[in-house]
Amino acid sequence: MDKINFLNAQWRSVFGGMDTHQPLFDKLIAHYQQPNRHYHNITHLYECFLWFDEIKDKLYQANLVAMALFYHDVIYDSKSRHNEQMSADMMKAELSGILDNTSTNIIYQYILATKNHHNFLPLHNKYKNDLDYLLDMGLAILGNNPQRFDEYQTQIRQEYAWVNCLIYKFKRKSVLKQFYDKDRIYLTDYFYDKLENRARENLKTTL
Repeated sequence: MDKINFLNAQWRSVFGGMDTHQPLFDKLIAHYQQPNRHYHNITHLYECFLWFDEIKDKLYQANLVAMALFYHDVIYDSKSRHNEQMSADMMKAELSGILDNTSTNIIYQYILATKNHHNFLPLHNKYKNDLDYLLDMGLAILGNNPQRFDEYQTQIRQEYAWVNCLIYKFKRKSVLKQFYDKDRIYLTDYFYDKLENRARENLKTTL
């Protein structure tokens, strides 16, 4: 199964296995296939959903996490600081009337949380664990094998080709160091056990 068919199956699963709202999926995929995307593209979405398949049984409401994954990078421009906000807005505009308001509001907050990879929900909130998993899936690339991590680094540089080389190296190093300096990169024990050590080894090579 190729990546788009795999993702289409995930989309259909949210709607009970039916070919429902296919034009929305097609529009979504078109965004992820834009030529300015070297990392934030179909492959990134596909890799997120490979992880999703592994952990979905651990989630409180897996369908909401799935829709947050679909829309979390639907808008992406490396020159913009508002990608997450615009992605969340697009999600709400397209899914209002399809999903109930509570669901779209939760997905909206999930997408906004991916901006800083910070789970702002209180400990007692029943959605907090789901958001932890969503944020960890977004950072799973850091704990991939060294070859994929290097490819990821190259792809991010391509997306920021408009930035001066010295400035890029300084700022990129600063971003990655923020992750390396955390007590733990991954919020869930599942991703911590699987990826934490390798993520730190990968990040150490960039510092």
